[in-house]
Amino acid sequence: MARPVKINTVIGDAIKNLGLTENIRKYESIQIWNEVVGKLISKKTRPKKVKGRKLLVEVENPVWMNELIFLKRKFINEINRRIGKRVIDDIIFLQRKDSDSDSRH
Repeated sequence: MARPVKINTVIGDAIKNLGLTENIRKYESIQIWNEVVGKLISKKTRPKKVKGRKLLVEVENPVWMNELIFLKRKFINEINRRIGKRVIDDIIFLQRKDSDSDSRH
């Protein structure tokens, strides 16, 4: 008789066999963005998607975009450290449309 297998083992094997591990790690960067950047910056930004190895992040205004460029490398390193593998090579900051910025306050 076959021994029972834990569900997390079955799911983990399925993810690996389907080649989804890398994509899941990339999208994990969206989930941990707020933790990585902290409360103040998370109020001014919104991670949108991962395109290739680039994380696209909307920013409230050009002033914040300029400031975040100086912190980009720090964010990339911390995201990859937390995920445990280098999955993000760059962060692209995009100005958020005005209608979106009002909805976060």
